[in-house]
Amino acid sequence: MKSNTFEYPDFEKFNTFPKLLKYRSEIMPNEIACHANGGMSLGVYRDTLDDEVGYLVKSAKVRFAYAEDQEQVDKLMNVQKRLKTKIKVIYDNPRGLEKLKNPNVINMKDLASVGKKQLDKNNKLYGDLINKVSGETVSVLCTT
Repeated sequence: MKSNTFEYPDFEKFNTFPKLLKYRSEIMPNEIACHANGGMSLGVYRDTLDDEVGYLVKSAKVRFAYAEDQEQVDKLMNVQKRLKTKIKVIYDNPRGLEKLKNPNVINMKDLASVGKKQLDKNNKLYGDLINKVSGETVSVLCTT
């Protein structure tokens, strides 16, 4: 997603894409990629308790999530087990996750590589994705 575009299997318009992290500007390309695909981003503080994350995941019908590091991946995996749902977790910091063999946990660098290959095949892909989204499309969910 850092390439600002991707078409990932199962990611559909109106999917909610929560981000569990300490907010930093580097995350903006991820949000843009989410919005370009018609998804909605949802910020979640990294210190949010598992039960609260579970409530948000269930309410927003989350199928994809961004986790900054192993702690956040573990939190999402625990929520996933408790809710008996499947969440594709995309992580940024691989420390502690190098040996994890779970097809639902994806390294951001690998996903960005997929996006780059797609752009190399079709340099109009990003524009095509943007043109499918309108100004009326909900792109951010804000919780209180």
